Amino acid sequence: MKSLSIFILGCVMAVSAIAQNNITVNVTLNGNYNREVLIDGKTYLLSDYQNTSTGKKNMITVPDMQPGQHTIQVIRNSTSRRSVGQEKTFNLRAGYDLDIAVNGNGTVQLTEKRIRNRGRNNSAAYRTPMTSTNFNTLVQDVRRKWTNSSRLSAVNTALSNPANFFTTSQLSQLVQMVSGEANRLALLKTSYRSVTDPNNFTSLYSLLTTQASQNDLAAYVSAYSTTSGSTTGTNNPGYKTAMSNYNFNVLTNDIRNEYNTSARVNAIYNAFSNAGNYFTTDQARRLIQMITGEANMVHLAKASYRSIIDPENFTAIYNLIPTQAGRNDVAAYVRTYNPNVLYSGTVNSGTTYRTPMTDGSFNTLIADIRRQWLPGAKKSAVINAFTTGNNYFTTYQASQLIQLDNDEPDRLDMAKASYAVITDPGNFNQIINLFTSQAYRDDLSAYVRNYTPGTTYNSGTVNSTYNSAMSDANFNILIEDVRRQWLPGGKMSALTSAFNNTGNYFTTAQAKQLIPLVSDENNRLQLAKASYRTIVDRENFSQIYDIFTSQAYRDDLAAYVNAYR
Repeated sequence: MKSLSIFILGCVMAVSAIAQNNITVNVTLNGNYNREVLIDGKTYLLSDYQNTSTGKKNMITVPDMQPGQHTIQVIRNSTSRRSVGQEKTFNLRAGYDLDIAVNGNGTVQLTEKRIRNRGRNNSAAYRTPMTSTNFNTLVQDVRRKWTNSSRLSAVNTALSNPANFFTTSQLSQLVQMVSGEANRLALLKTSYRSVTDPNNFTSLYSLLTTQASQNDLAAYVSAYSTTSGSTTGTNNPGYKTAMSNYNFNVLTNDIRNEYNTSARVNAIYNAFSNAGNYFTTDQARRLIQMITGEANMVHLAKASYRSIIDPENFTAIYNLIPTQAGRNDVAAYVRTYNPNVLYSGTVNSGTTYRTPMTDGSFNTLIADIRRQWLPGAKKSAVINAFTTGNNYFTTYQASQLIQLDNDEPDRLDMAKASYAVITDPGNFNQIINLFTSQAYRDDLSAYVRNYTPGTTYNSGTVNSTYNSAMSDANFNILIEDVRRQWLPGGKMSALTSAFNNTGNYFTTAQAKQLIPLVSDENNRLQLAKASYRTIVDRENFSQIYDIFTSQAYRDDLAAYVNAYR
């Protein structure tokens, strides 16, 4: 019993210590010109905090800061100019919040307040969600954005604002205003900090259409910790957390203090190689941009990949590298990346590194193939180049070879043969777009989706188990047959038969043309569910949700898709 009491007391003390290390800084901006501040290099806009339920129109609240030295700069905005004030330092003590008052003339006053009962009052149960009035204003603001990217930015700003809290229902409305699986996943992760009813958060998983994305979000939620700002990862062991702004600014300042390029390269390489460090793509970009010389940039880009928490954005780093050869080099490294093998400054050893054919060798090859004049000789020579030897090709090189033959079935065979040796598969859509027939584009897309690394194309027999969407000709016949149905229920019956036919497969675009041929939403829902088995591009299936005007039907279909096996 005594041991149990000691254990409970230790847990309470540990929670108390964690709570008192999560310091809140309140910045009050007085005067008409003080509109924003930089804290540890991060921008905080007063306008982002004026539509909250706090009622304090001139206060910026920054929670979960850590003890130690920090910096603040006041930015004054007048009608004619924007001026950045001198950087000032301030210290945070464990157990004390800090109020910073910025006067109209730009001077700063600091007041400490002891933290009391932080652990209890910061729990989700004691958070107040945004009022209905403020939330409706926010929703209207987002709706007025014309593009998906601007809506994404607006919702992300609202969810990232530490003064904002939301119910699960409010979050559902906000996230659904943005399209794109990756965008929604990122917003849902950002939103978890602000949810006031986390027990209901799993209901938001249905906003994601793929099981992989739902698993990703579940892993994030499972590993989530309000103390995840640590760069060591110890507070959030199941999920990678990017280096905090404060620590990142310290790192960049240390690197700037190095006097030569070689020392800077070593310092950045060491930061990327440190197993306790993780970075966003934007942070990695900013570090690499401190270096000159393409070889150095390629070297650091490869070293950084281990530590990136948002690899879906990593292609943004390619743009830093001046030549296409350098960008191809990094892209090839990423494709063959082995997380179990540390980057050693050469190539990720233990993997096969692909180098596309040199311009000289490629020009010789294409000239030889052009000289082939017997029927089928060009096709045979191109497939031979793709399937023998140690040849690798960029998408652009492969497309030039494929276009030597005008016959679309021949081009399809050559395109499939090429995929195993492409060094930049992210650009392979350029080859898919060579085909004028949608049926051939769908056939090649399905081949790519079902491709198994290590296999080689052999006269069309490899990867032959994938499903091909109905050809344009057959689809046009089907849709006309359905349109001619005039008896009650005739269209519904014809479409149900089409979707239940085990020999039929459709693209999302085809299904989206067929389902609206019936007007009743309940019937549309049944057809949408029946169609899911037949869809060859399920990553696009969320487009079907647009058919429905009722959110209830969209939710029903999303639940069906999520549970589909």
